[in-house]
Amino acid sequence: MEETGRKYWVNTLVRIAHPVLSASAVGQLKRLMPIESKIDRSRVTHLEAVARLLAGMAPWLELRSSETEEEGLREAYAERARQAIDSITRPDSPDYVDVLSCGTVYAQPLVDAAFLAHAIVRAPNELWHKLASTVKQNVVIALKRTRRIQPCWNNWLLFSAMIEVALLTIGDDYDVMRIDYAIRQHEQWYKGDGTYGDGPEFHWDYYNSFVIQPILLDIVRHVVSALPHYSIGESRLNSVLSRARRFAAVQEMLISPEGTFPAFGRSITYRCGAFHLLAQMAMLKQLPQEVSPPQVRCALEAVIKRCLEVPGTFDDNGWLRIGLCGSQPTLGEPYISTGSLYLCSTAFLPLGIPSHDEFWSGQTHHGLHKKYGPVWITQLTTLYRTSPERPKGLIDDSLILWDVEMLISNREGYEMFSIDGPLYKLLSISYKFVVLNIVFLISCIPIITIPISTVGIFVVARKIIDREDYSVLREFWYGVRQNWKQGLLAGGLFFIILCSVEMDLHMSIGIHSSLSVIAMYMILLISCIGILHIYPLIVYTKSTVKGLLLNAFKLILYRPWLTFFNVVILNVMFFVCMKFPILFFALFFSLSAIATNWFVRRKIQSLTFQEE
Repeated sequence: MEETGRKYWVNTLVRIAHPVLSASAVGQLKRLMPIESKIDRSRVTHLEAVARLLAGMAPWLELRSSETEEEGLREAYAERARQAIDSITRPDSPDYVDVLSCGTVYAQPLVDAAFLAHAIVRAPNELWHKLASTVKQNVVIALKRTRRIQPCWNNWLLFSAMIEVALLTIGDDYDVMRIDYAIRQHEQWYKGDGTYGDGPEFHWDYYNSFVIQPILLDIVRHVVSALPHYSIGESRLNSVLSRARRFAAVQEMLISPEGTFPAFGRSITYRCGAFHLLAQMAMLKQLPQEVSPPQVRCALEAVIKRCLEVPGTFDDNGWLRIGLCGSQPTLGEPYISTGSLYLCSTAFLPLGIPSHDEFWSGQTHHGLHKKYGPVWITQLTTLYRTSPERPKGLIDDSLILWDVEMLISNREGYEMFSIDGPLYKLLSISYKFVVLNIVFLISCIPIITIPISTVGIFVVARKIIDREDYSVLREFWYGVRQNWKQGLLAGGLFFIILCSVEMDLHMSIGIHSSLSVIAMYMILLISCIGILHIYPLIVYTKSTVKGLLLNAFKLILYRPWLTFFNVVILNVMFFVCMKFPILFFALFFSLSAIATNWFVRRKIQSLTFQEE
């Protein structure tokens, strides 16, 4: 008989958690955990695994159970969770993760320090009060060190705020400005109908559920509770709750009776973590009126089974593998690694609801009615009755299967020319390359703007390499505004070196000294290579001019074969564009920036730099 209900939820969560907490509790996480990723994420993936897992487990760890078997599991894993927190925050531990080990090249530790903070907020008794005083001190130090990491101007503002809310919750010094800024900025980014933008722009993905609404809601709830006289009052909390209810209703409708849901947008490999908000609203008993708790239980359980019971989801040792249904490594973005996947634990938040609650004990119907109810079925059948291609009399469950089959058969012949097809993607990226190249050339017309325009083109090049959604014009001018001083100084320095070399070159030719000429050419070549490294560093790091020069010199000496290939590729592109001048005006500069960014980034991933 198929296992269902609370026991199934507990056993599945324990299955997910066991490899991570068992290894981390004894300081063996870095040795035992496999790392599956497209790029090197070894500096951050272990913190990701522990922090994201605990963010989802926390409510269950906090709730004492009347069931003897479950209570034994809960106590055992709560102890392992505390040992894991000690292990990743204690400097002499083999599993220690320094949140500033990546500088600001990769600010990822800010994200996962926030997930750890969220876990503490959700389970203050088990994950804070029961910690030893030395462990508490290490946790506070780690959380406060993340203040040196500048969050991106999007949902990352909430990560900084959540860390401060955790410090507020545990009674330590907190920065109210970071909290206030994140709340007010997301109020400005609200797009309507229960949905926030991820930054100023709307994004079609699950980040309203992965991050934005669950964290924003908990931030506002705890601020209102802990700071009753603060300007963020009950009215703001009611507004955030109302929007979260609306989005939870939408999420519930996205789940089919079989547990499938639309797979679109970034980070889909977080699997059932896509319903973080729906799970949280059920746990907080804040579901919309039209959605019953048992309805959500059945929906989430169906999703959990659909995402986690497919062969290949776990490796032979029980670690999660990249994918949505099974092992699908190609679905992972460059920032996805093994540790990232443990955000799926957030679907298990309702385990923080007592076993006697309606959520667990309430009954639901089978088939379509088990989730949607008679109103939804009426709407569905009415919709299909109006379809001119509907087979006559088809009004039962097979209606859905017929529609899916029709959709697939109609799409097969048009895949290449669809909006998701390879031809459209090729034309789209080519168009952006051309636009970027033209914008760069136009912005360089005043001559003096060449250095700062170079910063802009490298900012867009980074977005292209990271495969992020972007607007060429917006990102170009944003990069110029943010980094124009450093770009101008770097360009000025290069101009001075160029003038000096030119003067010395004329003098060397005049005195017929071949060695001097060679030396001048070498200096010019090294200067060009230095500039190739400085501009990507401006984009990837936050350093002083002195730091930029030192870091550029460090990069020149590090993995010189990458620099050699970079120079060779740029020269090949240059000669091709000289042969076909139209390419020079359409693609040369954008492709050069992308190629240079790619090579420099390969070096940056393995180095620690001098920061501000």
